[in-house]
Amino acid sequence: MERLKCMVVDDEHKAIALMRKYIRGRPDLLLVHATADPRGIAALVRQYGVALLFLDLEMPGINGLEILAQLGERIRVVVCTAHADRGSECIDAGAVDFLVKPFDRARFGRAVDRAKQKGKEGMRQVLLDDGRLVLPGIGKGKFIQLLLDDVDYIEADEHTVVIHTIEATLQGGIAIGELEKLLPPNKFLRIHKSYIVALDRMRRVESGRLHGMRLQSDIGLPVGLTYKAALLDYLNRRMPGGPNDGSTDG
Repeated sequence: MERLKCMVVDDEHKAIALMRKYIRGRPDLLLVHATADPRGIAALVRQYGVALLFLDLEMPGINGLEILAQLGERIRVVVCTAHADRGSECIDAGAVDFLVKPFDRARFGRAVDRAKQKGKEGMRQVLLDDGRLVLPGIGKGKFIQLLLDDVDYIEADEHTVVIHTIEATLQGGIAIGELEKLLPPNKFLRIHKSYIVALDRMRRVESGRLHGMRLQSDIGLPVGLTYKAALLDYLNRRMPGGPNDGSTDG
């Protein structure tokens, strides 16, 4: 098995000790260097051939975002921070993921898996975790972040998507089919080649032929022939023993 060379930069020695422990538990990782000194990181990355960097966000004299800017896209970086609201900023700066302190071994493992996957697929990898959706925006280096619970429906726009939320409309640089694979099936359903809906936003399916749907926001959407069976299955599971023609006022 090829082991990914990694490095830890954190001004807290307890944090470094924890990362050492987590890294030792991963046979696919090899810790080549750990330091509490944030100076000269770019040179150390080159010296040790680092492929994955775990980087603290707030350190004396320099912060992780400045180091990210120095590194560019040469390596994969996971930012570690105590500030949950800085996640989108870290992704915008080029991080593949961000860990909010304190984090457990399972969350660390998901960050590693994402970093490895991003190495295969490039910087368009979508991140989905803990009720948040972080995905590429339109334009190089642009990302958007939102809560899944805020999504009303998603609309295809050629090779990108338009995400309609309770308060805003956002455009993501990802195809609707690619995004569909990442959304939790207990919360979202594809009803048309151009539409995915949040199940808790459904208000009414129009007519027994299932040709249309109306959301709680009073938006009307079409139901495609290919997707009627999946919608009907959901409605029947939602209303066991009820009518199976797809009509509902729920």
